Amino acid sequence: MKRSFRELSRTSLIKRFCVSLMLLSLVNLLFDLGRSEEHVQKQRKVEALYYAEQTSAPLPEGADRNRNAESRKQRTQNQADRRVVSSDTGILVGRNGTRTHSSLGALKKENPDTVAWLSIPGTPIDYPVVQCKDVAFYLNHNFFLEPDAYGCLFVKEQADLQTPGTNFVIYGHNMRDGSMFGSLISYENRHFYENHKLIRLDTGRECREYEVMSVLKTHLFQNREDTFKYYQFYQANTEEEFKNYNQNLKALSLYDTGVTASYGDHFLTLSTCSSYVEDGRLAVVARQISPAPAHGGETGDSASFGTFDE
Repeated sequence: MKRSFRELSRTSLIKRFCVSLMLLSLVNLLFDLGRSEEHVQKQRKVEALYYAEQTSAPLPEGADRNRNAESRKQRTQNQADRRVVSSDTGILVGRNGTRTHSSLGALKKENPDTVAWLSIPGTPIDYPVVQCKDVAFYLNHNFFLEPDAYGCLFVKEQADLQTPGTNFVIYGHNMRDGSMFGSLISYENRHFYENHKLIRLDTGRECREYEVMSVLKTHLFQNREDTFKYYQFYQANTEEEFKNYNQNLKALSLYDTGVTASYGDHFLTLSTCSSYVEDGRLAVVARQISPAPAHGGETGDSASFGTFDE
């Protein structure tokens, strides 16, 4: 039976619609690829500024002074494996005994808002951390102050990374290409955690090492006061406050890492969006292990921050 003119027209419209969707998807894909490549180029420029500052200090008397310089490519690839943090000095120490002084000088010259460099060995996370009065600025501007959907990792204005405090919160976008804090989603898998337990934070004055303690998924509770808001916790002024914080972390953790904490410990929280629910959040909480913080529940001007959070 021959199809009617109306049926043929409907079929033609459906085909055109499908073709239009495919073309639109292709355009979006090409746009994302172009934007991703541009982001990679910007990131390489930032990395060059940071790693160029990690220059070797004079070696102790009797030390090997004949080490050949690595190429920048080798230095970038091997940086995470080659460097360790001295628990006594908080200075980067090369595995051959060469001491490497941490410095954010070049980054600060390019962008005075620079306060730290964050890295997680074995992941794409290897970025500067910034801070400014406008809490929304770095949601859509990059390190070079240019409009950029990738934004930049940042902390609240009041956060003082040089002053002891119970918890610091760093925020970043969960990008589809895995950049910025996009790779934090992998911590939902325990196997990934087992191979990426350490987080490093270079504040310019010292390099801190943290051990991942908890991975949790939650969402914003803007209108409820009886819920745990990890993004508002920054200082445990009493042991009871710390106990409550620690219990909430354990209750929300996706799995038990076996890492324990005590009152007086210092923490670093990495926070990003999660699409599992509306206003979802994923947080990776890590305990500082080097340089070892002095215990006693010190207070400081550290602060957490609601970028997207209140």
